Amino acid sequence: MYTQLAVYAGKLAEAERAVLEAHDLAVRRQGVDSLPVAKTNYLKMGIMLKEKKFPEAIESARAAYAGFIKFEGESHPEPLLAQGGEIDALTRLGRMDEARALFAKADAVRREKLAKNEYIEEYYGELRQKLGN
Repeated sequence: MYTQLAVYAGKLAEAERAVLEAHDLAVRRQGVDSLPVAKTNYLKMGIMLKEKKFPEAIESARAAYAGFIKFEGESHPEPLLAQGGEIDALTRLGRMDEARALFAKADAVRREKLAKNEYIEEYYGELRQKLGN
């Protein structure tokens, strides 16, 4: 909760520090391969996007996605949110072919496996517009 408030307040350095501390704690308590670590990777991705650190955002998004898939499966919204962050970062880096390919894959999963989710629908609509799809 504090991390989200810090991000909204524009205190990205504080938010990043809090997420890294939470990540380290999750690794020590739960191990690298755990849902809490996936969640902190997702939070880190969001901060990296805000800080325009796109390669780091991609790395965090991929780590979060792998954890979410393992612990929650494709029919949960969190893997799609992580992929959305990766798509966003790829787009901002001008890697449009990669972004479009990942979007096509993620959007197919969204349509096939995910129950109706207004937030995901809106987010993927925004990504679609960024990609010109």
